[in-house]
Amino acid sequence: MRKIALVFVLSLLLTACDVSETPSNNIDTSPWTISATEASAIMESGEPFWLFDVRTGEEFMSEHIPNAVSLPVNEISPDVVVVFRTTLESIDRDISILVYCRSGNRSATAAHMLSDMGFTKVYDFGGIIDWPFGTVTPVN
Repeated sequence: MRKIALVFVLSLLLTACDVSETPSNNIDTSPWTISATEASAIMESGEPFWLFDVRTGEEFMSEHIPNAVSLPVNEISPDVVVVFRTTLESIDRDISILVYCRSGNRSATAAHMLSDMGFTKVYDFGGIIDWPFGTVTPVN
């Protein structure tokens, strides 16, 4: 768990979005559901963003989207929650945050959690099973 928290803390990924449906500041902070194609466009836009893979660490290590940060929603312990919240408190609330899991269930949970923390541009693009743009398999 501490490795995952350390990776999260040290892994600021910058790249983001100019999506026409971006929610207005402080009007609607609920997460937005987008397609894999829309998520890819955000990643390629050159604007800052965070990309979170919210599956288990084992799933992440078997395959993930390039530049994703592992943040397993179902393995968050109280210690990791403290690091997670402390780290996110220092991030601009208007930065784009993209989340995915295997099929879309855990990413929805994570997206709502981030929205509840005040982030205004939270995008849930579902599961890696629907990601057509390539993945990486870490070498151990």
